[in-house]
Amino acid sequence: MTSPETQKPQLQDQKLWKKIPQDPIELLILSHCNGTKTVKDISLIIAKSVAETHQIITRLESLGVLKQLNPPEQKSSTPDQVKVKESSTTKIISERDQRLIDHSLDIDVELQKEILFLKSHINELNPFEIFGITPQSTDRDLKRSFQKMTLIYHPDRYFGKKISHFKEILTDLFKSINEVYELVNSDEKRAKLGEVYADYFKKDNEMVAPGEMDPDKKDARRRRIRDSIVKITRENSKLPAEVPPEKPTGIREKPKKLERLKFFEDGIRERINKAKIHFEEGKKQLGVKNYPGAASHFNLAMTFDPENEEYKKWHKDISKQASEVISNTYLTRGTIEENMGNGDRALNLFKLAHEANPSTQTVIKYVECMIKMKKTSEARDLLLEAISKDEKCVDLKILLVKTYIAANLYNRANSILKEILEQAPFNREAKRLQKEIADHH
Repeated sequence: MTSPETQKPQLQDQKLWKKIPQDPIELLILSHCNGTKTVKDISLIIAKSVAETHQIITRLESLGVLKQLNPPEQKSSTPDQVKVKESSTTKIISERDQRLIDHSLDIDVELQKEILFLKSHINELNPFEIFGITPQSTDRDLKRSFQKMTLIYHPDRYFGKKISHFKEILTDLFKSINEVYELVNSDEKRAKLGEVYADYFKKDNEMVAPGEMDPDKKDARRRRIRDSIVKITRENSKLPAEVPPEKPTGIREKPKKLERLKFFEDGIRERINKAKIHFEEGKKQLGVKNYPGAASHFNLAMTFDPENEEYKKWHKDISKQASEVISNTYLTRGTIEENMGNGDRALNLFKLAHEANPSTQTVIKYVECMIKMKKTSEARDLLLEAISKDEKCVDLKILLVKTYIAANLYNRANSILKEILEQAPFNREAKRLQKEIADHH
């Protein structure tokens, strides 16, 4: 019997499945069970221990979804067993998506299934699952994962190839990937989402990567580097096209100094060129209305060239639209978690949506979830603050009435209802709530 971490699970023929898995973690595992990845590889992708991963895989084996990792020895194989052994890997995709598969395209059929699977489930998976990272992962880890996904799912990757309707699918999918990337592209964002999905990591949150720098020292080091970049860029914003050739001086130290200066200036030019590349890519993303992607590239351009006023202006102009998209993404994920019965996760995601883009829509979703979770005091405070900024918004006042009713404060609810009916005499919801209070008394 081989070690569990070195075993390579494979999908069973779908005809032999006893039940179709619904859990997002199980679905993510199945997308990687192609006979090439070991249990240890999969455990790293889903951010769980080898033991937990092996336990889930064992459960999937019992459902007939996966082939047995340690099948009992048999002297001979029946025709049915041989047929199962020779079956190809099958992605769990809907019948509607199954009809989109086209063998005549220049995309491998298995890759078509993978693209359709991710497109259908990207909103159900949390950002850490999608990129295979943890809240403790660095920006470099995230960028490396993002680059790998770019090589597979970016529409430009298939330029000049026959991909038919998959071009639109890849465009929409990569736009979604960009939106998810914006949710976790900083230490602060990863930390906040780590709190939302704390139960997803459990023991993994206690693990410390070997050689990981203390967070305070890491932040201080980043600030020093950024300050140095600002200073260097400001002093060298107008570098000569080329460093003048060294003049023989007869002194050994000067050529070395000029050589170091040339190396230094070449580095500055490289940073400025990278900033230009990201700036142009940002404008390109803006052209296809991928606001989070555009904001991300403008931000990178500012990182490489912090003193460039043009980059700052573009980033400032597009940040609001990017925030709206990010907020909507949080709202979508929060609604999914709420429908799945994960009230705490939904509440935290609605909170992040409101922080990303405070609006009437985010307040309403956040407060409605608070009422369900019986957090009426916090709901009231948030609503009073929102109403003070928009005193004419009837929807917010209606929600305040519902909050008071949930807290059994009927007199206060009645007082607010009178204000609403003076402002909107024919509001049906206000009249319904008034009747509800009267019936209660």
